[in-house]
Amino acid sequence: MQDIGSGPIILAPPGLVAFDREGKVPTTYSYNLGVQKKLPLDSVLDVSYVGSLGVHQIQLRNINAPAYGAAYLPQNQDPTLAASATPGATALPVDLLRPYQGFGDIQFHEPSSSSNYHSLQLSWNRRFRKGLLLGVTHTWSKVLGTQSADRPGIAAFGAPNNFDQRRTNYGPLDFDRPHNFNVNWVYELPNFAKNKALGYAANNWQLSGIYRYQTGAPYNVGINVPGISPYTLTGTQTIESARVALLGNPGLGRTTDPYRQFDPAAFGLPKTGSLSLESGRNFLYRNPINSWDMSLSKEFRFTEKTKIEFRLDAFNALNHTQFDGVNSTINFTSLTNPTPTNLASPNVIVNANGSINRAPLTGFGAVTSVRPPRNLQWSMRFEF
Repeated sequence: MQDIGSGPIILAPPGLVAFDREGKVPTTYSYNLGVQKKLPLDSVLDVSYVGSLGVHQIQLRNINAPAYGAAYLPQNQDPTLAASATPGATALPVDLLRPYQGFGDIQFHEPSSSSNYHSLQLSWNRRFRKGLLLGVTHTWSKVLGTQSADRPGIAAFGAPNNFDQRRTNYGPLDFDRPHNFNVNWVYELPNFAKNKALGYAANNWQLSGIYRYQTGAPYNVGINVPGISPYTLTGTQTIESARVALLGNPGLGRTTDPYRQFDPAAFGLPKTGSLSLESGRNFLYRNPINSWDMSLSKEFRFTEKTKIEFRLDAFNALNHTQFDGVNSTINFTSLTNPTPTNLASPNVIVNANGSINRAPLTGFGAVTSVRPPRNLQWSMRFEF
């Protein structure tokens, strides 16, 4: 809209938001089964299956997008444009190809999404005994669905949409973490000093910590081809675009090589006429969180009600380098030349004018960010 004079004037077809009034009520079913067993060493073992199922979840779908391949049809070409060898280059504007003429995007809220979560949860806890408190937990899980949100069973608005959501987008959700392993402990260090004055400073120290291993977040591979529009590969717009073609096994999506998190030769350029089915969703996983957090503390008591606590906290105490972000967008030379132009390499390029091009360092398949290094925190707390 544009405000001219006395009021707004509509310059383009309006977009609408609609809701399926005949749809079913979104429902989530949760279920679990567990057993608990007391073990030696004052410990307890818990083994549980925990699951949930989300049905008739709300999803957002554009029902006024041109059909796949609409821009290729002879009757949908603009006669005022010069002929082009690029598919869809001479197609009419998207608003002239929509099923419901006179309107723009019609975002339709419908209870048609679903998700499921299954997990095996183990925990072993040892109560404080002989100066040691120890706990171990491990969750092995899988969460699948057609759209991602903050928890299983709830679909997200505004996610990529397709005419066939189940076939195209069913896969691991964005928060899927197959493995989550934790160890936590509190240990009272032995008293070494026998002398009372020396023991006041040297004895009664406490060491505690948490070890955490968690699978990294899932991600996709995107594509970029210079000089093409959304019409070119799918013949439609305002709907999910074509996906990278899988030519082989790309690997897990994570390695110890910062310049090769997956095999770039496993990806290819999708063909025109794509239905967005060349590859699945969230088929790669980033590097895991693998970190030790530790704390060393001691209390100095002066009276019954007054004391000072000294604490040294170390986050990522071993300063273990942990890869995080990955450049997952592959640039192809052109529609007819599928040669990648942004492959990662540990070598920089010297341009003809002598300047340095460092682009290969963060090229396709390279690590672009890491998690925080070791952080130390020293604190003193006085209680009275």
